[in-house]
Amino acid sequence: MLRSIRLKILVPLSCAIVLAMTLSSVLTKQFAYHYFSFLKQEVMFSILAVAVLTAGLSALILIPILSLVLTQPLERLTVAMRRLSVQSSDDAPPLLTVESDDEIGELSLSFNQMANQLVESMRQADVHAQALEAMAHYDFLTRLPNRTYFLEQAQRRLDRAAGDDRRSALLFLDLDRFKHINDTYGHRVGDKLLSRFAERLLSQIRAPDYPARIGGDEFLVLIDDIGRIDTIGRVCRRIIGSMQNAFTIENH
Repeated sequence: MLRSIRLKILVPLSCAIVLAMTLSSVLTKQFAYHYFSFLKQEVMFSILAVAVLTAGLSALILIPILSLVLTQPLERLTVAMRRLSVQSSDDAPPLLTVESDDEIGELSLSFNQMANQLVESMRQADVHAQALEAMAHYDFLTRLPNRTYFLEQAQRRLDRAAGDDRRSALLFLDLDRFKHINDTYGHRVGDKLLSRFAERLLSQIRAPDYPARIGGDEFLVLIDDIGRIDTIGRVCRRIIGSMQNAFTIENH
């Protein structure tokens, strides 16, 4: 595209220079014949040849300079557009340096504004996508994986364990008389109790274990990568021991 623009600029410019050279030659020749008839025709032709040669050399020098001045900003804009087309929301946008107040400068300024707005829109889209993913995969109250996500991840872990000949165990936990707590103290206290329960649960299981809230007051824990059978008993005793300490919620 830039080559096409360069040709569109240079062809008319070259024609204009050649036309100016030709016109200058004719006028100079006519002027010489009418007002300098005392000079020999050979001398005048020499002068004309020098003038034409000078004009030609000037054109050879000016055309590349004008081409560089006119097309270089467009080339920088093209490179920036290509970078913007593969832009990531984590990277800074490819901005142009505004070097003048003319049309090229206004074009660069408009491109910078567009690039900034585009990257900001991409970042907001990423935030919304992450929020939607969290809503789809995690329980909003305890921040633990929900039933659907747990089953998906548990199946993958069990498949890997079977392939590596490793053992796993699944724990099911629920809160006794949780309905009585909700009915007596209200759902706000019940929700806080579930959240505190999830925090204690996370503090007692191992790093490879995978917990989830599957609904109401029911929780699952996948005990993964069991080296010895008694590992299950130790994890269970830690969980039960931590839950024996009273929960204090809103002075209850």
